[in-house]
Amino acid sequence: MTGSLTSVSAHACALRSYLGAARISIDAIRGGTEAEIHLAHFAQTSFAFVTVPRVSITWHRTPDSRGRAAILVARHGEFRVASDVPAVVHGTSAALITPGDSPVRIETLSDEVELIYVSIAAGLLSSELGALAERVERGALPFRQIAPIYGFVRTLTEPASAGSEDPRAELATPAEAMATSLARILGDGVTGDEGVLSRLHAFLDIQYGDADLTLGSVATRLGSSSRTVQAALTRAGSTFTEELRRRRVWRVESLRRSRPELRAEDLRIAAGFRSTSAMYRALRNYAESTSGPGDVSAEARSDRYIAETEEKPHIAAMLVSGI
Repeated sequence: MTGSLTSVSAHACALRSYLGAARISIDAIRGGTEAEIHLAHFAQTSFAFVTVPRVSITWHRTPDSRGRAAILVARHGEFRVASDVPAVVHGTSAALITPGDSPVRIETLSDEVELIYVSIAAGLLSSELGALAERVERGALPFRQIAPIYGFVRTLTEPASAGSEDPRAELATPAEAMATSLARILGDGVTGDEGVLSRLHAFLDIQYGDADLTLGSVATRLGSSSRTVQAALTRAGSTFTEELRRRRVWRVESLRRSRPELRAEDLRIAAGFRSTSAMYRALRNYAESTSGPGDVSAEARSDRYIAETEEKPHIAAMLVSGI
């Protein structure tokens, strides 16, 4: 199936027919290069080999789209996924858009872009990719990693010779295997926790000074559950308490260097510790964790600092006011 975007109404009837059935609209065309698309369709997968100029398109997904993921890999030229939807994006050359019903806008960034497009049933994705709730940015994907699959898709989508029986009907199983392998390559290392952890870290980086933070309250504000957040942290080898305590200790250490006149109570309030004893314990634990085995000076340094800060003037009000 081919068509020209230089004159959409006159030369791209076949292409626009396909795009309409797929609920894909052409929003803007910049350039006169002809567009070409070759297709192969199976029950669980669909494939397309595409060349297009600079163009902006929108995939108007429906509730039925929850059952499909989309993969794009460019060999020549660049594109970007302009919509903020759950996806694994490898620079400007590859992307895996996980199932969903939000519209997806894609823009090509070169005068001519050659790429393959693969639609794959959600059931063929790993559970981690199926659970992805955020956009995950990865580095550019070396083409050699997917070159054999790219070549397979290009060959698979070549039009059958006129009058001959289409041999592609026998290729459903290997096509499914190729699509699954491509999804696995693009999603390698994705755990499904990236979205939860990135939102948690961003939240704690700003709100660590709130002494009333709990796992439950933070999970609620993130639109998640305590169980989900804790499970993600466990898989990352951390805990909510450790993440929060680390940021509070960093704040204390920073203030110790920049505001040496502050005493312990001022630092406690600024860092969000509920009590000075909790702050002391965190400082000691931090000092011990950053010292080598048998380093008896760690606790001594912490105790000396505690004694020094107790003698400083009380200026908590200044800290709270932002001075």
